[in-house]
Amino acid sequence: MVYFLKSEYGRKQIENYNSGTVRNSLKFNDLCNIEIPKMSLKEQKRLVLLISSATNARTKIIDSYSSLLKLGIPDSTFSKSTKNFYELELGDMIKESSKPSYGCSKKSDNEENGLPILKMNNVFPIIDAISLGEEIDSIILPDEEYEKYRVDENDILINRTNSIDLVGKTGVFKWKVDDKLIDCVYASYLMKITIKEEYSPLYLSYFMNLSATKNEIRKFAFQSNAQYNINLENLRKLKILYPKDSCVVSEYECAFLDYCAQLNNLNDLATTLEVEETSLFCKYLLN
Repeated sequence: MVYFLKSEYGRKQIENYNSGTVRNSLKFNDLCNIEIPKMSLKEQKRLVLLISSATNARTKIIDSYSSLLKLGIPDSTFSKSTKNFYELELGDMIKESSKPSYGCSKKSDNEENGLPILKMNNVFPIIDAISLGEEIDSIILPDEEYEKYRVDENDILINRTNSIDLVGKTGVFKWKVDDKLIDCVYASYLMKITIKEEYSPLYLSYFMNLSATKNEIRKFAFQSNAQYNINLENLRKLKILYPKDSCVVSEYECAFLDYCAQLNNLNDLATTLEVEETSLFCKYLLN
């Protein structure tokens, strides 16, 4: 019964009985009028097995995806020879700005004509249309507030408040649709930095997502109210190994793009399985 009500077939019937202007509601009598396909117990068990198998597979994929994000990029992808790198502090790479480093503290209102606002669950190694999906909140801001919290292409977003596993999560902003950058702002649990033109934002996001670098970032975290926090003043001291050869920078950028594409493939597979779960009832009835 639960799988049926969550299926595409069941949800369409529920939507037909929904009422309400501000918030949809379903009356018990209307719920009783929903038509449920008649099938034998054997058929029900077979369908439950198919759906639960898809659900379990999707859960495992999502768990793997989340674990990979927490763990970071394997250190084996990075050269151990430091002689080919400059050792810089993150603060040396940052372009100074009069705009605030921390994001907007106003609560999102999810108005249709609002601006997308990135929150801590929207930070991925590369923040783009593929990694973000559709779960993005929105907010209406006056022009001066939008300018203050606007995210530009190649800005680096860092999660400054979260669990110890997720604090310091870092991504580079690349969200475009049809080659047009999406107007976007960021929330107060994030901090934003813009790096100088002579450095690669893609490479910096790659380096800050390495497993070893994530561990270094966590050392800057301090606990407050059951959460871990990082401030930019301390994070500026983070040591960054930056290649002396621009060709090596390009090689790391390509490897980083490939890695993120593989992560996105996992996410796409989970989405495909979710669609399969909800459509199995329709497929079963058509057959």
